[in-house]
Amino acid sequence: MSVKQLLDSCINVIFYSACPLCGREPIKHPLPICRPCEESILQARVPGPVFLQGGLRILSCRVYDGSVKESIKYFKYRHAGNMMRSFERAFDDFTKRNMDSFLDKDLIVSVPMYPARQRKRTFNQSEVLAKILSGMLSIQSSSYNLIKTKDTLHQAELGRRERLSNLKGSFFVTRSELFRDKNILLVDDVMTTGATLEACMPEIVGAGARSVSGLTLARTM
Repeated sequence: MSVKQLLDSCINVIFYSACPLCGREPIKHPLPICRPCEESILQARVPGPVFLQGGLRILSCRVYDGSVKESIKYFKYRHAGNMMRSFERAFDDFTKRNMDSFLDKDLIVSVPMYPARQRKRTFNQSEVLAKILSGMLSIQSSSYNLIKTKDTLHQAELGRRERLSNLKGSFFVTRSELFRDKNILLVDDVMTTGATLEACMPEIVGAGARSVSGLTLARTM
């Protein structure tokens, strides 16, 4: 092996690695994923709005499938904070196309995690996403006034009715005056049945919020 080949190999090891999503394309650090996977997230399907009980309207940036699904799983379970770059592009694209839906919002609220689980994971992905949106939309975010007081079962293991029952009485607003007369945008990472968002809504409305709507990074179909 020539000196140049050896040097090129060293550079590839230090600065490049295989994309964690597709495992094929090389990526250059500190980029989180390869360009094709990043573009596939940006070009992924956008689901229409859904309405849950109580008239809770939920918007989602992308369908939870393919590269979108894999990137969110990688972000949540591998603590890959640099994945934010790809999510920022999807959020930016979505908010620009749907700006009318956010003009009246006064406060962005992230769906909370049970404290022990958040300490174990080291972060709350919904809080991270809420902060990204806060910067993009110039709307204040809150990650401490809506709290989760019960360590419930993992939602992925349950059906819709079981999810609602599992979450009942799990959320609590600590200071009602912070939500009173405000239009709240409730943010979560993935919507499956909507049970989590639905369980949060009565607590926020009960605190005197004028309205509540939801936004998730992705939604299962």
